[in-house]
Amino acid sequence: MARRTHRKSRNGCLECKRRHVKCDERQPICSNCIASERVCEYGSRFLSANPRSPFPGSGARSQAHAQTQAHSAPTTPGSGVGISPHRQQRPSPSSASSNFSDQPVNMLHVELFHNLCTRTLETFNPTRSIPWIADIVSQSTTTPYLVNELLAFSALHMSTTRPPIQRPFYRYHAAQLQTHALAIYKEMNPPVTHETCVPLFVFAAVLGIHMLCDTLIYRDDNEEQGRHTGGNQGSNNGSQPHDFRAFLTRFVHFFRLYHGVRAIIGEAWHFIQETPLAPHFKYNMDLYKLLGRLGLGPGCAKLLGLVERANLGNDLTKMYKQAIESLQTCLNVIDGSTSTSTPPSSSSSTTSTSPGSGSPRRDLMHQHNAAINGVTTWPLLLDIEFGDLLEQGRPEALVILAHYGMLLHRFRDSWLFGDSGRFVVQGVMRFLGQGCGWEEWLEWPNEVVSR
Repeated sequence: MARRTHRKSRNGCLECKRRHVKCDERQPICSNCIASERVCEYGSRFLSANPRSPFPGSGARSQAHAQTQAHSAPTTPGSGVGISPHRQQRPSPSSASSNFSDQPVNMLHVELFHNLCTRTLETFNPTRSIPWIADIVSQSTTTPYLVNELLAFSALHMSTTRPPIQRPFYRYHAAQLQTHALAIYKEMNPPVTHETCVPLFVFAAVLGIHMLCDTLIYRDDNEEQGRHTGGNQGSNNGSQPHDFRAFLTRFVHFFRLYHGVRAIIGEAWHFIQETPLAPHFKYNMDLYKLLGRLGLGPGCAKLLGLVERANLGNDLTKMYKQAIESLQTCLNVIDGSTSTSTPPSSSSSTTSTSPGSGSPRRDLMHQHNAAINGVTTWPLLLDIEFGDLLEQGRPEALVILAHYGMLLHRFRDSWLFGDSGRFVVQGVMRFLGQGCGWEEWLEWPNEVVSR
């Protein structure tokens, strides 16, 4: 019998390529990723290419995938309730909301929704003093793609806080719910209007943070247990260069998708300015504009000086300078948000742009929210080409990434980031190697994570 010729899957998903397995290229999620409970590249590829375009792949494949999910999902730990979020066929744009609301009560989703309202949202609103966050949760119940992503984010949160034996279960459902959210979003393809701008904006923002956190927390695909809040448990500080290369591949993939998310946010922004959320976002924009004009601190100034003296050419130097200046802005936002009690105003020294003006409790909340925002915003401020430099392993780009690790390390007690900051800094150091002339460039981030 003639031996079957092996066919390489040159267009296979990123996960299959990284694992060196043949991809069947089924979309929106390939069979290997379904079987291994991994986040498939196809599920969100459309974000990086065209945020308003549909998923690649045929409707028949999407329907087959939905049916596969309905029959193969596991059960909730400690209960006999099967998890099948979409037992019916994938909803059409006209019937998506009604089909979703016809589903029977799912106990896992109740658990995730309760966790979302009582714990996950407290990450950004610990004093519960921002009223529009409750409005977003209320709106999500009539917006299927948004509620699926919010539940997915809640599941990711629970995958970091539950006992080790339960964490893979919640991470699995975080990935599945996110896939459902993206599929529903694709099929509904909602236009940006006054009615849809808030759900679209929140969907894109939560999706972006979800992808960032998943990349940082579950950076080691051989360890499905995740990292505990606090940064020490489950850490992998002894990682080898090839481990960091695998992480870097995932981070670059996230970075490009994140810029697709930015396109969705940009489309909705014009309408957001005419909603009750406008004062909050104006506050954040004024904060970045004001603190971005403060100039470079000693650490970033030293880094920029090293870049300029390296004679890398105008284009590279300009891109690195922009990344360093954006890093300084985010550092200023974090430091200013944790050390000041008066929000900035771009028009007057006495008129506050904060929606919480006059309320110290609410001002403190906006400062906390801005501090977290400073960490998650930096990748959005960079040119998309910076991802190419990371992919190429350019040492200067990796050094700048290590400085971003300092921002992550500032929030190592948060479930969002855990010990990822230390991992990034030490991973860059090992990747570049000792005695290769990069010690001076990495002196500041190494000092910060070694404290």
